[in-house]
Parts: sequence; structure tokens; C-alpha cells
Amino acid sequence: MPKIEIDRKGVLKLLQNLKMDKAAGPDMIRPIVLKELRHEILDLASVTDFPKILRLWSTSIRLDEGKRLSSI
Repeated sequence: MPKIEIDRKGVLKLLQNLKMDKAAGPDMIRPIVLKELRHEILDLASVTDFPKILRLWSTSIRLDEGKRLSSI
């Protein structure tokens, strides 16, 4: 598996370009929430190990009815 580089600029670009009319994903978080909180998300990322959080989030446990339980 290739190494993935995650930086603040790339994350901000992805969050800014979210489409507001899309449904929530399997984590039940609507795109508008992520877009509106993008700066707070990045501030949190600056004081934590953000790449580790993303890796844990992507490997979270899938529950019944499509809900997810984060392993963070």
C-alpha cells in the first residue's frame, strides 16, 4: 500500500469542496456539518496526531443499520 501524505491544505480543500446537497455518509455526519466546522476541525488537527485519527476513523467498526462506532 502506498504511503498517503495528509496535510492541512489538502484537508481544507476537501472540506471546502463538499457538496451540501449530498446525504450523510456511513458515519451519519452530513457534509454541511463538516464544511461549516472545517476551521475547527483543522484547529483540532493541529494539536493532535491528525493522520492517526484519520487512519483509526477509516478502520472503525461497522454496526447494524449502517451506523459506525469509531475506534477513537
